[in-house]
Amino acid sequence: VDYIRGNLWYNEKCFANREGFEVDYVTITFNRNRTLSESSSCFFSKEPFLQWLPCVFSTNKNEKSIPRVITFLIDQETDSGIYLFYVQDTKETYVTVSMLKDGKPSPRPKFPSFQFPSTFTLPLGMIFHPRSHFLYVYGSQIWVSMDGGNTFEMLCNLFSHHVTKTSHSFYTSDIVFIVEDGRILTTKAGLTTYSELGILKDAIFTLYYDQLGYIHKLTPENFDAGSKLLGYGNSGSIFGKRPDLGFEAILVPQYISTKEMFFFAHVPLTMPTNIQWQKRFKTIHLGKTIEF
Repeated sequence: VDYIRGNLWYNEKCFANREGFEVDYVTITFNRNRTLSESSSCFFSKEPFLQWLPCVFSTNKNEKSIPRVITFLIDQETDSGIYLFYVQDTKETYVTVSMLKDGKPSPRPKFPSFQFPSTFTLPLGMIFHPRSHFLYVYGSQIWVSMDGGNTFEMLCNLFSHHVTKTSHSFYTSDIVFIVEDGRILTTKAGLTTYSELGILKDAIFTLYYDQLGYIHKLTPENFDAGSKLLGYGNSGSIFGKRPDLGFEAILVPQYISTKEMFFFAHVPLTMPTNIQWQKRFKTIHLGKTIEF
């Protein structure tokens, strides 16, 4: 079978801290459902990568109702396999965790699958943050799990945009999410708040963290080592001035105690629906200081 194009998935590791009993697992997924003549559209293997096994077995004859494996990761801490599934006909996205038996995923899940809301329209990937057990699912939204895929909490809703790839620091808790429009979002492992570093205009680039936790940018024409450091892991030469996170929504305060209040974003019902979401609070504003 000619699979033409696929995606490679693995857990990032630092070889300097690698234990003797640890092995590397690699998964290859293909951007379509399997045909009836194929065993799977997802395969995984471990060192030395001589034997490749299908990630999931299915006898379902209805191609549209076969869950497509977007990502499959091996969690060596819990000896389990974690799936990110998408069902084409129902537009459902969910994560399922299965125990490994003789090196193969069991058909019985470890606990009930976590189904994402219908607003999560474009799931694209799933990764573990290195040196922690925090699991991230990304696409048109970003979700984080702190219990190995049992439950998830939404970190960010990008609406009509989506995250294309991520980068992590082994030595700090830094994570960056690269959005298709060039925006670079950042957070710390385990936090449910995030911020924006800036916008990169390069057509082709990659970001990575060095052994000290500082971020760098690499393009086909240039390497930016990250001078003009703005803070640990951040760089003014790469991202420039911090973006303005201001918004135009009308704030409606409500005191809930003598020292605490709620702020509501007032969005008139008569406002055109195509711009209503632009006037609402976004999760990027959580934990931020309001200046006026």
